Amino acid sequence: MQNSVFEGELTEAQLARLQRALLKIIDPNEDSVLFYLLRSTAYLERRTLGVSKNEPTQFL
Repeated sequence: MQNSVFEGELTEAQLARLQRALLKIIDPNEDSVLFYLLRSTAYLERRTLGVSKNEPTQFL
């Protein structure tokens, strides 16, 4: 079992393209992919324990 977390800022078009690509490679009976949509930076708070990694950037 592997659990991975990816963080990034996407446009609506990029999100749609990513979702279509993932649907082609996941097994919908076994796998799950979660998206957390933050519509405003007013609700965004990041807390880091340990080494702080890069700030969120676009990855597509």
